[in-house]
Amino acid sequence: MSQEAQVLAATLDRARGYTRYHLKQLEGRDPHHRFVINGVALNSMYWIVAHLASSENFLVLRATGGPMQRFSWAKHFNMGTAPPDPKELPPFDEVRAMFDDVHACSLAHIRTLSDDQLAEPHAARMRLGGTDQVRDVLMHAIRHEGLHCGHLSWTCRLHGIATM
Repeated sequence: MSQEAQVLAATLDRARGYTRYHLKQLEGRDPHHRFVINGVALNSMYWIVAHLASSENFLVLRATGGPMQRFSWAKHFNMGTAPPDPKELPPFDEVRAMFDDVHACSLAHIRTLSDDQLAEPHAARMRLGGTDQVRDVLMHAIRHEGLHCGHLSWTCRLHGIATM
């Protein structure tokens, strides 16, 4: 086990903790609600949670050789996709459970990585900056979580929920 892998797993989990905090603040709100700002529809809480589950599954599990999870709705929440009608989607509780399951699997997998495995090329097939090693895709996953956590923070503010 790599000390670096332990730090990467802990950092990803801390980022997820802040995401969970914002989701807790939003409990009881319509997860499909989309605010419109200056004519631009923002992503719903549902889309953000589903996207984080799908992207962590790809970035952390698939791209690093981990035990990728299977769920049929993942394809609807990739970068640049518009979600289908809410009536065609699984209940939010199911999506939230997969969000938590993927994260638990991701942490368990990251914690097993050696320094040599962190230095291997990742399989994300995208340029993420850095050296395109497994450690780079993990760092990107941490950044990505923080980005969408910020979106949830704005969602809270737009609902009139103080987050600080």
